[in-house]
Amino acid sequence: MKNRIDFSPFVKTDLKEIKDWYQKINKTLVDRFFKEFENETQLLSQNPLSKEVKYKDCRISYLKSFPFGIHYKYFDSDNSILIIGIYHASRNPEIWKSRL
Repeated sequence: MKNRIDFSPFVKTDLKEIKDWYQKINKTLVDRFFKEFENETQLLSQNPLSKEVKYKDCRISYLKSFPFGIHYKYFDSDNSILIIGIYHASRNPEIWKSRL
């Protein structure tokens, strides 16, 4: 069963920053990143409990080819996923916590 996916307002900013960064390096990386991001969110919609809880009921799904994690919460009550942000693996974890 697929679960509904919602995005926090921060996700748009995160994705724009990632896009801008990879466009400076190589435009094909932008396409690859977004394809992998979309594939990973589809996997999460089918199996949101596949990732363990890391902090404050938040789970992280790491992309395979890029150093980013999709931080999300799953709500069993209405079968929905809230993606809180997409963070580079080396970023300060306090950024994540300030968005919860």
